[in-house]
Amino acid sequence: MRNKHLIPMLFLAALNVFSAKAQWTSLGNAVSSPNQRIWGFSVASPEIIWALSWNYMVPYPDEHLVKTNDGGLTWAVLPIDIAPGYYSFQLAVLDETNAWLAAATKAAPHSGAVYHTTDGGLSWVEQSTAFVDSEAPFFIHFWDAEDGLAFGTKRCPSCSDNIVIYTTHDGGVKWTKAGGAEMPAQLEGEGLIFFSGNGYYQVMGDNIWFPTSKNRVFRSTDRGLSWEASGDIMVGPGRAASIAFKDELNGIVIAAFPNGAARTNDGGMSWTPVNIPSIIWSAEIDYIPGTEASYIVHNGAAWWTEMDNSIMLFTHDAGETWDYFTSNVKLDCFEFLSPTLGFGGGGVNGYSSGGMYRWRWDIFTALREPLAGQCALSPNPAAHFLKVDLPEASSHAFVFQVFDAQGKMALQQMIQNGEQIEVRSLPPGMYWAKAVADGVVYTGKFVKR
Repeated sequence: MRNKHLIPMLFLAALNVFSAKAQWTSLGNAVSSPNQRIWGFSVASPEIIWALSWNYMVPYPDEHLVKTNDGGLTWAVLPIDIAPGYYSFQLAVLDETNAWLAAATKAAPHSGAVYHTTDGGLSWVEQSTAFVDSEAPFFIHFWDAEDGLAFGTKRCPSCSDNIVIYTTHDGGVKWTKAGGAEMPAQLEGEGLIFFSGNGYYQVMGDNIWFPTSKNRVFRSTDRGLSWEASGDIMVGPGRAASIAFKDELNGIVIAAFPNGAARTNDGGMSWTPVNIPSIIWSAEIDYIPGTEASYIVHNGAAWWTEMDNSIMLFTHDAGETWDYFTSNVKLDCFEFLSPTLGFGGGGVNGYSSGGMYRWRWDIFTALREPLAGQCALSPNPAAHFLKVDLPEASSHAFVFQVFDAQGKMALQQMIQNGEQIEVRSLPPGMYWAKAVADGVVYTGKFVKR
């Protein structure tokens, strides 16, 4: 839950790289099952955090509710007792005992439901007036104990009413579907694309925004009672994946496959493209509360990309310029509460390791140590061979990787500084290069003729 109180970039101009060693500290998770990752989490306060742990290796729900009431000092793990075949997609946690859950199937027959707990997750009761027939909720938010909103889709590629939104004003006893004049006209097959349980929508006061698969933004200024849609958000050919706002007017939306980004200063009704580096797939963006215009972007779940997802992007000027740093952990989701406090979810490494993390650094001071630069690649464009020169001489062989414009690794080998590699088998096009020597990351780009 996030509630704060494509034009691919084929060059690396003014992109700096910084180190941020041990920025993320593991809080543990108390999960002992294998192959688990934190899909998403909800922060009611710095002390009260509930998370959803999934097993990505099996074609059926193998999940847990992971919760803490003391900021991560201790964790409890509970089974999620809901309908068989339902995956838990998102939590909306109000306090230690009250929470709502959006759950749905992943495959046909499509269905879903909203659940409510009043006993800290020990039991869940379906709120049956929301999401009927083939409707499935994926996201849920509550402003307080009475006013809430849930949205999802009918999963109908040919429909023009695929996005489904429900609101409640009595804690979910009765849910009302938005429709008619309350909803903007939808495009054929318009739906939702998301990579984790965090970061897809943004709440600011009574305002809520979320992007769609047709690269528009839906906005409500009255807690979901009525909606309007923007035009094309200008993120290029990629699909909008995450949105973040600083206040009721200013925000950034990002897209993936390929990367794209756009900025608004009128509350999301019009958007201006901004360049965003393609060194990662931009899967989630978050505004850093308490800053003038700082946002942070991560690469998303490790299982859906070959690119190094320990790298994170950040900007202090609303996307005008970007820097990046190599994180000490690979995260699937995160949420920042201030420049010095944030939480993240990733792979579970055991009962007391991995899973949930806490950011303990200052977002401004922790990222000041220069770590990398650009490697020289010649000739550029290249036809048969490519010479790789690092700005700092290395006496050891190092890993050199090449990624195509879609982020797929096209080449990887150990080389020496100044060595030539053969690239004649690569299809013509633009490529990103990455070298890791003596713990330092260097990047570059070249054109294959």
